[in-house]
Amino acid sequence: MQRPMLINGDIDLRLVSEPDESRANILSKLVLPAFKYTTVNHNPGGGIGAVDFGKPRTEAFEPKAEHKGLDNKLLEKLGKHEEWVFAGNYRQMPGNLWLPVRGFIHATLMEWEPDEMGADDLQGCNLAFKEVTHVELILDGKELFYWDFWEREIRPDPTDGERKRALGI
Repeated sequence: MQRPMLINGDIDLRLVSEPDESRANILSKLVLPAFKYTTVNHNPGGGIGAVDFGKPRTEAFEPKAEHKGLDNKLLEKLGKHEEWVFAGNYRQMPGNLWLPVRGFIHATLMEWEPDEMGADDLQGCNLAFKEVTHVELILDGKELFYWDFWEREIRPDPTDGERKRALGI
């Protein structure tokens, strides 16, 4: 059976506290970081080689975004921990079916970098989010990924909760 192909469509980024402040017309790129589990290296002195053992924890998430023009509302949010929601859509081929994608990020906007100014181009701005404590990704109503630092929760969880039970939480 042929696997469907998803083609990027539109994107938007908003503050959860300001749901009417769409950036769909100025946002040009949203980059979600790689989902990477951490590893610990074990290289025994009497062994025949090293192994990077996986751990049920992730590396820090640092999403990025790019938009065209200046957004004074974003500048006001620099250095503040906020709840962000991003929305998008994918066109599924074959079939030309549009699928919604939603995500939530609790993070601090830590970097704002304007592009070079030119007479014949809209100036862009690059954003970087740090101090990420919550990430959620939902495609067509199905949760693909959930991570929350304060809840100590990762879904899908490779240890199926055994790690937390062994810790007594």
